[in-house]
Amino acid sequence: MPELKNQISSQSKKELHSLLAKYKKIGKNINDGIDRVALTKGDKEGRDYFIKLLKENNFEVKIDSIGNIFGLITFNKENEFILSGSHIDSQPNGGNFDGILGVLNAFTVIKELVNTFKKKGLRSKYNLAIVSWTNEEGARFQPSILGSSVYTGKIDINDAYKIIDSNRISVKDSLLEINYLGKDNFDKPAQYIETHVECGRILENNENQIGIINNYWGCHKHNIHLTGEQSHTGPTPMSQRKDALHAASLIITELKNMSDISNKTLHTSVGKIDVYPNSPNVVPGFVSLFSEIRSPYEDTLKENFIHFENFIQKVSSNTGIKIKINSHAKRDAGKFDESINMKIESILKKNQIRYQYLDTIAAHDAVPLSKIVPSTVFVTPSVNGIVHDPKEYTKPEDLEICLDILYQYLYDECVQDEQ
Repeated sequence: MPELKNQISSQSKKELHSLLAKYKKIGKNINDGIDRVALTKGDKEGRDYFIKLLKENNFEVKIDSIGNIFGLITFNKENEFILSGSHIDSQPNGGNFDGILGVLNAFTVIKELVNTFKKKGLRSKYNLAIVSWTNEEGARFQPSILGSSVYTGKIDINDAYKIIDSNRISVKDSLLEINYLGKDNFDKPAQYIETHVECGRILENNENQIGIINNYWGCHKHNIHLTGEQSHTGPTPMSQRKDALHAASLIITELKNMSDISNKTLHTSVGKIDVYPNSPNVVPGFVSLFSEIRSPYEDTLKENFIHFENFIQKVSSNTGIKIKINSHAKRDAGKFDESINMKIESILKKNQIRYQYLDTIAAHDAVPLSKIVPSTVFVTPSVNGIVHDPKEYTKPEDLEICLDILYQYLYDECVQDEQ
């Protein structure tokens, strides 16, 4: 890679690798995976260490009412902030790059920018801040991207507090348990930029080094409860059974059928299912499942949302199973900020870094942020496209390119003059 005009130091690159190695030990399980599920012991340990880093490096720390952590560097109280970051929480048995990379990139870059500005006597047009958002993954509490959605006003804080996990423990009680129910406010920044692993293998397949995210897919997420009748699997006549799991299987199969006929414009899934009483000799009397419908097109989302809910009612009528949509969340499709993306593209072109524009099917915290401030995401390759798995990996040289681009972008945005 050619040397950037304002390339981050080799020492900062070493620090990033060291911090990633440190976080690989935080929440590590026996499968070499990461268990930092939101608002658990592992997440708390990751949060505590992040705050330790911030305080040791003279960041002002703020924690808001949903547990989002902000680290502030204020050059001039009259100036707005540029915000960068991602999340510390993980999926169960997750990997060590998803989310945490964006947090550590922002920390490493801003820390060096402070030293650079001081050494060169530079004035900054912006203040700088890092964020770690609460419950981005949604593994424990649905919906995902919860902290950023509360911050942007998409979800009311009191509604967020009432969300419960599978053990009926609420978000608010969990925040209190780990001592992260804060009272601070962080005003709307001038812009938000997030770095992330790709969560796919398009960059790798095309031998590109950076992906600039242009569009993000929308989605419908349902938590569906199916109630039948619990009975003995042996003597209960087949014609008299009200098997909640069988009804659930019809819904799961239809979701796959919907995707198959969509010409690749629809992704569907059921990622979680709970069966009660979950005994080999009992016809299931109750099932809870979480379904997703994702598309880049609002008309496709709407059409399939209507079809899916009609199909659910049809299954209920045909099987005698009571089916209730316990919760429903919608996320609109949209675009990230064109102006920021063009600036990133200019840096990549000038430095002969191979890149391409991508759409993101996965949600990032930049999605709700994009509704209130100019925002974007750029991504680094995921080896073999593996994410949400202990085998998740990004090559050191790709990590360093990503770090350099964030450094150059923030330097260009902040610098007023060189004395």
